[in-house]
Amino acid sequence: PIFTHLDQYRIQGPWIDWKQLSYYLPVHDDTAFSGQPVIRFSVRKTPSQEAFLESLQKILDDKEGYERRRQKILEHNPLFDHETMYPFDTYMYLIQAELFPETRQRKSRWSALLLPPPLFDEP
Repeated sequence: PIFTHLDQYRIQGPWIDWKQLSYYLPVHDDTAFSGQPVIRFSVRKTPSQEAFLESLQKILDDKEGYERRRQKILEHNPLFDHETMYPFDTYMYLIQAELFPETRQRKSRWSALLLPPPLFDEP
């Protein structure tokens, strides 16, 4: 995924490390380009629009980065599949870890899963 606003990250589950799975290309609103409303399908582009398109092209040209993110998404697919119990179970685990910190796990099979730190070191 390409996120274009930080709020798009904020509404996602905070237990996923989206830096491993996505790109960020900021676009705030239609007036983000030089303070002028964007004329859609315009042939002439402002410098800010050019910068945006150049950044987008860099993302599209990043074949290695794209493939790495794609593999991570495929690897973590159950965490996004709402037809399974994985998303719900993950959310419930995070509530449990907050309420009962002694149950926190040190690691997970999911590398993009952000776990709360354990309260104590294992013996």
